[in-house]
Amino acid sequence: LGPLSEAVEKYQVYPARKVCKLVMEAAASEHPLDVLNYAQRHGCNDLAEKAAVLSIQTHLRLD
Repeated sequence: LGPLSEAVEKYQVYPARKVCKLVMEAAASEHPLDVLNYAQRHGCNDLAEKAAVLSIQTHLRLD
């Protein structure tokens, strides 16, 4: 999804932007750092905040 989302942003395919953001939101729990990186680059502050919290929680888990 990362390369697709980057292409959507680069070429400003507006109808696909919302779909990519929704899929990124769904992927945040499994890939919080990737989603955080994407969100920061593209100004998705709400998504960046969610991914930041999830990335901290993920890395603080004790096995």
